[in-house]
Amino acid sequence: MGKTGKFWVVNNIIFLIILVIFDVLFIVLRSDGYKLSAWISFAFAHFAFFMVTITPLLVTRKRKLLSFELPLNLALSGIYFSLAIIVALFFVIASVDTPSTIEIVRLYWKFIPPNLQIIGILAETLLRSPVFALMSQLVIAGLYGILLLVNVVANKQTAEALEKRQVQIDYIKVASTKLKMILDRVEEKETKKIVEKAYDAVYSSPVKSHPSIEHMESGIVNCIDELGSEVSAGNKEKIIFLANSLLTTVNERNLQLKSLNR
Repeated sequence: MGKTGKFWVVNNIIFLIILVIFDVLFIVLRSDGYKLSAWISFAFAHFAFFMVTITPLLVTRKRKLLSFELPLNLALSGIYFSLAIIVALFFVIASVDTPSTIEIVRLYWKFIPPNLQIIGILAETLLRSPVFALMSQLVIAGLYGILLLVNVVANKQTAEALEKRQVQIDYIKVASTKLKMILDRVEEKETKKIVEKAYDAVYSSPVKSHPSIEHMESGIVNCIDELGSEVSAGNKEKIIFLANSLLTTVNERNLQLKSLNR
């Protein structure tokens, strides 16, 4: 298991402990039954934990993950879970009507200045309202969903761009490596000089590519493979012909690429 996997497991354990504590408080505080606002908050708290557990599944396995991708998604889910729990606690406590909570409320009103009691009354009313409980949790969940979606899409685009870039780099890397191995096997000076020119042209080619010249790049790699076969056979004329052909194609590829990227 990698570092990211361990981070996810530790996160889940910590958040599970928090959820269990929340559930215990929910059971202990319950007297004659909770209002609907408390049950709505209870449901969203568990939904938030569910999102934490499935966060790794929100990233496609068809591509290589970015180093920061999963930890960032887990951080967003962790923040959402924490906010959902905190908001849920307010609604759960406000929904409890036991002698101890009634006494706490009575003491609370003693410390509220008369000119601010209207705000306290409004807060108490809202915290007992199922509509306000639902809207509060939906706003938090909505913001989390938007941020997570934006993050997933942005990371996907970044990963695809990096993968495309890697493919482009691999073309130059593979082509120049193959050609260098061929060059090392050529002994005749005139032939070696021509093959060396082809190698220099490939090695110094721009890494950035374009879909319209991919067929040329495939042809270059095939030509290098054919050149390798001819070097093994010792066919000087064919080697010179292929090396010159390769040099022409590489230069043409680079010129087209230059015009496409203007």
